[in-house]
Amino acid sequence: AGSYVNNLEYYDLNMGTIQGGAPLARLAIYKVFWRDAKGVYSCNGADFLSAIDDAIRDGVDILSASLGSGPATVAEVHAESILGIGSFHAVSHGISVVAGGGNNGPNSNTIVNTSPWLITVAASNDDTQIVTPLTLGNNKTILGQGLIKGKGRSGFAPLVFRLYNKVSEIPKDFMSIANEVKGKVVMLFSQTKADIFGYLIALNNTGVSAFIYAMPPLNGIEDFNQTFAVPIPFIAVDFEQGNQIVDYFINCKS
Repeated sequence: AGSYVNNLEYYDLNMGTIQGGAPLARLAIYKVFWRDAKGVYSCNGADFLSAIDDAIRDGVDILSASLGSGPATVAEVHAESILGIGSFHAVSHGISVVAGGGNNGPNSNTIVNTSPWLITVAASNDDTQIVTPLTLGNNKTILGQGLIKGKGRSGFAPLVFRLYNKVSEIPKDFMSIANEVKGKVVMLFSQTKADIFGYLIALNNTGVSAFIYAMPPLNGIEDFNQTFAVPIPFIAVDFEQGNQIVDYFINCKS
């Protein structure tokens, strides 16, 4: 649902007004995930079916069941397909059931929750990105996702470009190149997904001014909430934008 929230701030970043898809809706919430002795959360089939019964008894109109699972390996109505059985029971009582298509892909056989009586949804875009302009020395502006805290962070600084074909090639602590990156903007252009949070922590000890990360082609822009723990201005760009920055870097060098 999501009520209207005005003047929202996230780590001193002004996010404006945020609302959900149906701010006037009333919510009924049923807990089906529990943590075991090892701290792992899981959903027991009996708990899920019990929640379906409670929802039917409470007279809900729409049931959102965004529960993760692997690709379908059994028929929709099968003893092992708890969500399929439970959702069919709810739909037979006039409740629309909405479930997520999963987070895998774009390969074949990766979508989940495919029962024909379900409304299977997926997100093709995200409008909650923290867009931050990145201006190069030639006045070309690139819009990336920025995680920048505090004031007085604007201005120009020299750019240091690093290309790594393998994650194993990336320095673990960056202290070996501290003199090279101190007071500069470091751009990491990795062909494979890297531990950005770990690298930010390592770079924080080198005196670097800011960090730019060009995402690998298949990863896209991701969620970098944990990077707020590191006080380095950080901007993520997609692979095409990264190439534009590299072209600028090479032309300036030549």
